[in-house]
Amino acid sequence: MLNSWKYYAVFVLFFGMIACKNGPSFPEKPLFTECAIPVTLGKDSTLVLLADFIPQTDLIDSVFVNPKIHPKFDQKAGTLLLTYAPDSAPVQSVLTLWAQGFSYDILLRKSHKIASLITYAPAQGKPKKVQIAGDINSWSPASTELTQEGESWKTKLYLNPGRYQYKLVVDGKWINDPANSDSASNGIGGFNSVLEVKNPIKAQPQLFTSEFTESKIKVGFKNGPTKFFVFWQNYLLGKSDVKVSDNELIINIPKEAESQKHSYIRVFACNDQAESNDVLVPLVDGNLPKNLVEAGRDRPETQIMYFLLVDRFMNGDTSNDKPVIDKEIDFKSNYQGGDLAGVIEEIKKGYFQDLGFNTVWISPIFQNPELGFVEYPAPHRKFSGYHGYWPISLKKIDHRFGDDQLFKNLIATAHDNKLRVVMDYVANHIHQSHPIAKQHPNWLTPLVLKDGRKNIRIWDEQRLTTWFDTFLPDLDYSNPEVINAMTDTALYWVKNFGVDGFRHDATKHIHEEFWRTLSKKIKAETAQSGRHLYQVGETFGSRELINQYVNSGEMDGQFDFNLYFDARGVFLDEKESFEKLHASIKASFDYYGDHHLMANITGNHDLARFISYAGKGLSLNEDEKEAGWSRKIEVLDTIGYYKLMQLEAFVFTIPGIPVMYYGDEIGMPGAGDPDNRRMMKFDKLNYFENKVRETVKTLAHIRQDCPELVYGEYQPLIVTQDAYVFIRTFFGKASVVIFNKSANEKDLTIQLPKRYKSKFPILHFESKATKIQDVFEIHLKPYSFEILSLR
Repeated sequence: MLNSWKYYAVFVLFFGMIACKNGPSFPEKPLFTECAIPVTLGKDSTLVLLADFIPQTDLIDSVFVNPKIHPKFDQKAGTLLLTYAPDSAPVQSVLTLWAQGFSYDILLRKSHKIASLITYAPAQGKPKKVQIAGDINSWSPASTELTQEGESWKTKLYLNPGRYQYKLVVDGKWINDPANSDSASNGIGGFNSVLEVKNPIKAQPQLFTSEFTESKIKVGFKNGPTKFFVFWQNYLLGKSDVKVSDNELIINIPKEAESQKHSYIRVFACNDQAESNDVLVPLVDGNLPKNLVEAGRDRPETQIMYFLLVDRFMNGDTSNDKPVIDKEIDFKSNYQGGDLAGVIEEIKKGYFQDLGFNTVWISPIFQNPELGFVEYPAPHRKFSGYHGYWPISLKKIDHRFGDDQLFKNLIATAHDNKLRVVMDYVANHIHQSHPIAKQHPNWLTPLVLKDGRKNIRIWDEQRLTTWFDTFLPDLDYSNPEVINAMTDTALYWVKNFGVDGFRHDATKHIHEEFWRTLSKKIKAETAQSGRHLYQVGETFGSRELINQYVNSGEMDGQFDFNLYFDARGVFLDEKESFEKLHASIKASFDYYGDHHLMANITGNHDLARFISYAGKGLSLNEDEKEAGWSRKIEVLDTIGYYKLMQLEAFVFTIPGIPVMYYGDEIGMPGAGDPDNRRMMKFDKLNYFENKVRETVKTLAHIRQDCPELVYGEYQPLIVTQDAYVFIRTFFGKASVVIFNKSANEKDLTIQLPKRYKSKFPILHFESKATKIQDVFEIHLKPYSFEILSLR
């Protein structure tokens, strides 16, 4: 392939203390407007698809990179191959694309990965194959095989700092690593080995927002950053606009920002060993917004999202109640009457707005079959398509939910009430009754593999071809015709209904070319309006796999399931340390950045509800789905409500997009699917349900009013077994978030950054605290949290 490349103009540029000498010039109509997600380099090479940034790649005439990186630019293919020695690549640098006389700048980040050696020496016997499965590879043994060297088996893994659970798979048998005594609970009654990759960096450089004036931004720094990269939009600002003085950056806001309704200043920094956190400053007409409302509805980072299943939320029109008539289908698995009219009714009542949500994600509303179908895995229960994930049409709304006009009314009503609507799109598969299955059988992947196995739910080995069930054919996205047809179908909902974004089902099971094509079409469609459609994916797997789809050409973010599972374990189990949770959030920063658009969930429709575990109605050691069929899952211990509120406080105060699963705002119980999809409860709430609801309302409104919880820097202050304290800071404002997950009352002494010693503290959740200059003394109840806003 490389021999056929035609190489065009390629240049290198040296970056000193400030990344370039002279400031950029700004085009009247830029070729790309959304801030580019930084590119994380691979171990020794990285292929950059330039259409992720500038769709018309033939307009790119040259590129600039750091001299330690060697570029090969193929203008015709729209690719840029970057190669470098693993140890000599700069910690941070900039890729500059020149097109039509203007430059566009993209940050390059050196990989954080460290080499770790895994060795297995069999005590007896001579295995034929040794593999490893774990957090490192989405628990797929076929992904990582060990090589025999004498009597031992070895493999070298390149991993970001963190803790990784794993098993060795020896001739198909899963075992713990006999050479590793470190282990952790697997959540189902057993243990996994743990590989700890330690961060060799002792003091990471730090940036913090200091002062904002009419035309300048001041950013403080410590721990020795030596290089700074300051961007307005996708333009690297030069020395004339960025000054370094007394541990502070002074940044001139470009005049051009005054003529743009929405834009951003972004700041990155590093030294020769490590990169700092990054800074994100939103601008409205060149000024700093006071809160999320002023920041603007179209900014994706301002979302506070509520997820509902249409059939299980509110029945607004009983005339379309048409459950499948089949005695084999249990009530739990059938239509229960929720519809679009019910969602509109709750918008008009102000349900979401009163709670503080500004985005509603609705489950799929596509037409599903009129009959029930038997699930392939034992015990072969029969279900209806009440959930919407079995489409027989991707352009027709299920008559049990409403029609086109009703959905248009829903979108209009939401927009009138300053709500965004994110639509659940099903691209991975169709139902066997969909016309495509009969008209285009060549658009489907084979149900039977060459070895005779049925290709059903082989999630890892057949990730891009496996069927979810016998009646759900998988679409073959290696076929360009399928990509074009299915991306056009998604665009139909943007053009004709004005949806504000998509939640994408089964992201990892679809070829990346589909996601890039869809994103390119969406950006072209919304270029004139300037709207940003938020795209969030669903991928269960390692952070490495999840992050594969998060870039400027594909997804804005995905659901951070890894962080959720760690948070669930820590808040449920008093033996689990906050050190584990802090390591997990740092791992998310390493992969997705400090100001990522990943979605942080309180739960979802595929998982047993957190309150069921916290309230001791359900155990992590049992089958969560079967429990929901065998008994009624209830909250047996009211301490569970307090643990749930802690989880919700965590989700609402960390970086990312908070997502509330319907019913979690009152602590509605439920085991696995479908028991976790009960009809929503709006009235006759007990004391604890009301308390959770009021807590969620307070949390959402605090997030709306406190920009530091969206844009602020994140800094841990206390991390122990049962106490966790972190601070979010932003231009003189700060929120200190404090957790005590133990069964005992706790007194904490909190040392604040000295720049906040004169700030007045506001307590939101009735704890008792005293402050003397920059030191807080606070008393916390068992299983409680507090948020201190410093103003």
